[in-house]
Amino acid sequence: MKTVLFAAHDVGGGNAIMPLVHALSGRQGYAVRCLIGGPSKALFHKEGIPYVDADALDMKTLLARAKKDRPDILVSGTSAQTAFEKKLIPPLRNAGVKTIAVLDFWAHYRERFSSPRKPLAYMPDVICVPDVRARREMIADGFPSSRLAITGNPYFDSFSKMRNKKAEQRRTILFVSQPTSDRVKEFGFQEFRVLEDLLAATRDLKGDYTVVIRPHPKEAEGKFKSYRAKDVVIDESSPIEKLLARAGLVVGMNSMVLYQAAVAGKKVISYQPGLKTQDYLPSNAAGLSRLARNRKQFIGLMNQYARGTFPAKRVSRKSALVPHATQNIINLIKQYEEKR
Repeated sequence: MKTVLFAAHDVGGGNAIMPLVHALSGRQGYAVRCLIGGPSKALFHKEGIPYVDADALDMKTLLARAKKDRPDILVSGTSAQTAFEKKLIPPLRNAGVKTIAVLDFWAHYRERFSSPRKPLAYMPDVICVPDVRARREMIADGFPSSRLAITGNPYFDSFSKMRNKKAEQRRTILFVSQPTSDRVKEFGFQEFRVLEDLLAATRDLKGDYTVVIRPHPKEAEGKFKSYRAKDVVIDESSPIEKLLARAGLVVGMNSMVLYQAAVAGKKVISYQPGLKTQDYLPSNAAGLSRLARNRKQFIGLMNQYARGTFPAKRVSRKSALVPHATQNIINLIKQYEEKR
């Protein structure tokens, strides 16, 4: 019996490991254990997956709890902040546990694996990356190529199958928020500016459009309540897949949900006014979503959507994904078993 310990804090990491938890739970020869904290707890609670609440334990106790399960393999998500899952990697690796981290997005690579004092202090045996671009950028950032495996992100496995054309309402526009106000000096934009430009542009269009605001899990409840109006709905609880299916157009900044929507075949605008960094959203470069760097470009795309002349996608949706990511990582886990 092989014991696989899963750990995640941020939503992206929780989503990335969730298909692996489902795939290995109940499978003969595997025992699954989960240490979950932060926003990922809501995901695991919703799926009915038992877990130890990492937020309720200090790091010393958490590590002792992890070692108590005598794991053979650790599979963790990644978080940009000093979340607990990265701190499990060095001591478990030193104890002979094989360590795998699943990267969920194309940004802040070094931050995910570094301590404030030491770069790449939390390097696992292997990092599963979503595609060639991520691997190339990480090597340029100083990651050893031998530790990077192109597997795809398990959360992406179902993206291309998600679109429900029957549910789509052309005059419903979904705004996907994310908390960028505290990083406006880095990015050059923030969520309130993007939302206000969206509302102004929508109200200038002919026809009755409804904007649905979907707050990020890290955003405070009631953050957008002052924007509620006849044509503005705030939805904090519906499954994101349901909101995406209903929307005719999806607007946001560089959230993973925009990538999800684009791969699912939705019309997507990534509005990043005054962008100062590189564009982190890969669906823009791939031609699956449209990047607007200023208000003029954004208004132009909104008008094209209203006229029914929104630019077509330049590549196949399926070509943007590394397929079978869940199975690819399970195969990696099996390789580690054979080497033990």
